[in-house]
Amino acid sequence: MFNRVLLALSLLSGLLLCYIAVAFVLYHHYKVEPPAVLARAFQGGITYYQEWQRGHISVLGEKEDRGKQQSLSKRLETMINTKRRVQWEVDQTYDGYTLMTYKNHTGIFLIDMKGDIVHSWDVPFKKAFPIADHVHKMVKVVMVVEDAHLYPNGDLLIQYGGLNDTPHGYGVARVDKDGKVIWAHADNNHHDLYIEPEGQGYIYTLSHHIIQDPIPGLEHMDYPSLMDYVVKLDPNTGEEVERVSITEALQKSPYAKYLKLKVEDEEIWDYFHTNSVEKLEPSMAKFFPMFKEGQILVSIRNLDLLIMLEMDTKNVTWATQGSWIRQHSAQFTPEGKIILFDNRGANTANMELSRVLALDPETKKVSVLFPTPSSDVRAFYTKAHGRVQRLPNGNLLVAEGLSVRVWEVAPGGKVVWRYALPPMAGIDAILSATRYTKDYIQFTPNRKGL
Repeated sequence: MFNRVLLALSLLSGLLLCYIAVAFVLYHHYKVEPPAVLARAFQGGITYYQEWQRGHISVLGEKEDRGKQQSLSKRLETMINTKRRVQWEVDQTYDGYTLMTYKNHTGIFLIDMKGDIVHSWDVPFKKAFPIADHVHKMVKVVMVVEDAHLYPNGDLLIQYGGLNDTPHGYGVARVDKDGKVIWAHADNNHHDLYIEPEGQGYIYTLSHHIIQDPIPGLEHMDYPSLMDYVVKLDPNTGEEVERVSITEALQKSPYAKYLKLKVEDEEIWDYFHTNSVEKLEPSMAKFFPMFKEGQILVSIRNLDLLIMLEMDTKNVTWATQGSWIRQHSAQFTPEGKIILFDNRGANTANMELSRVLALDPETKKVSVLFPTPSSDVRAFYTKAHGRVQRLPNGNLLVAEGLSVRVWEVAPGGKVVWRYALPPMAGIDAILSATRYTKDYIQFTPNRKGL
């Protein structure tokens, strides 16, 4: 008797599941309305799935700094020290120490010209933000340090990111040379840090937030949508001093046309994707008479766009596109040029290529700085990430993101220093690389060699 009941229940369950499956297909593909209770369930499930695909929500469990999200272990540090490969033209480099951050980890390392680690900071996200009310609670992320800035006394600014989350910006913290947290700024800051070398030493960074309702005049955008901001922070307290909306500044500027551009379907909810910020300092402004001192250069990746933002008037005063695609790391040089890392602008039908460009903002003329025929580099490409720093002697320090390589390049394109890691231990990319002079370092390191 029991077996017959069980069989009957199984058949009924199977028929019910078949009915629900058929009803869903009729509803989703042929717009045939099922009973109201099923229609509400189907629509809720579809919406939830779409939001999950976009990264707005997750069902993967609580975010934790463990496993791959944990700071680099001593074992991994040993592997970096033993596996890295360095080529060095000793008399042609701008010698110093390079601050490195890697994808999939929150370990931050200062290396010498031989590639040896001379100091490290181990500050997991939860140490800086033990409560973290500014980020999602139910999202499993890959925790990274997107950028870092070193002060002479060993203090470090850390830009956290939570890959797989939206927003992926996880905030900024300042720690001392031993990793003790001085302050933490709980906001969705992301990608880049710029610190004034002159004046008060204010910190400029980027932030993004989800906007639920359509903005008047911008109804063509996909909502909910990420909107971007330039944010100014106090270096001593981490408190926000000023915030300017990229959207509003573009809307009221002569360059509002760029808000009408169509972006790729997979990026439609992240219309801007700003990824670098730099202030035009007084010492650099004389090389750029077309701009005003204090204006902010912002790279907007998903529009292939560079803009100049005036913080006090909250207005965009200049904007341009060019031959670059999905660029990163735009910055001023004393040659009166804007240099940038062009991720995909050199792609051909047969080959994917990245490059470093120099833009004359007045004539819009673009030249290739690296790689050149003098570089003797067969393949140079990273679909995402990428950094460039102009060194005081005119050389360039170039981080080739997903290829896990850093190059120092002399004027003309000759490679004079190369740092590379083989694929290992989950290090998928170098997210930032910044060179500091030996004289800049005023603290005692926690490794030998400094």
